[in-house]
Amino acid sequence: MQGTIFRAALGVCMLAASLGATAQTVADVGDPDSFGRSVTYLGLVQTKAVYLEADCSVVTDPDGRCITLLPAPATTRFDEANLGTMRLPAYATRTHLCYQLNANVLYNMFNPSSTARPASFFGRATIEIENTVLNNPALVDPNTGLPYNGKISFTLSANTETFTLAPFEQKFKSGWENRNCLGGLISRRGLIGTYGLTSAQAAEFFRRPITLRFGATGGGYSVEYGQFFYGMRIYGD
Repeated sequence: MQGTIFRAALGVCMLAASLGATAQTVADVGDPDSFGRSVTYLGLVQTKAVYLEADCSVVTDPDGRCITLLPAPATTRFDEANLGTMRLPAYATRTHLCYQLNANVLYNMFNPSSTARPASFFGRATIEIENTVLNNPALVDPNTGLPYNGKISFTLSANTETFTLAPFEQKFKSGWENRNCLGGLISRRGLIGTYGLTSAQAAEFFRRPITLRFGATGGGYSVEYGQFFYGMRIYGD
């Protein structure tokens, strides 16, 4: 029995040694920082729902956000923050945060006129990543020229649909749209190459607590009613 355990442990050590024997490059594996590491699941968030209604008094969800629809053909837009929060402790992940996004999309379109009319519905996840490393006033977003003031913000497209409604046509949808991680929500390489942090600052970023705040933007036109929310699972390495 002890011999079996020893051989298994030896095999793990030999595998680790072989993985680390030659430094992998971007050309080799695309993401050398995470090469050979295990996935660490860090939790999930379910956002509050955003409703588009002609009369918001019909919404019974006490936690939901309701936007009153503008008369057609105007576009109704929403931009809602603080729909969900996740707080990760220091050292929760080593080099990146990744995700699986599942967005719930519901709408009913209707063209009450005798001529064709364009219609659209779109929803996006907005995420703010807060970290005290980003409080450094010398750190400036190269895209805006402004200090980060403790957070990086960005948007993930979850649903975009545009089409033409025939006269008196109705179109209904209720379903889920999925999006999975590739480059990550944030990564060590991204912090350096995209956001202008030094290698030491990027390493320190993952040694500190990280707070994620989730919101949503979107809207539509020719919409009789609509609904948008999403769930997101976060994982790292």
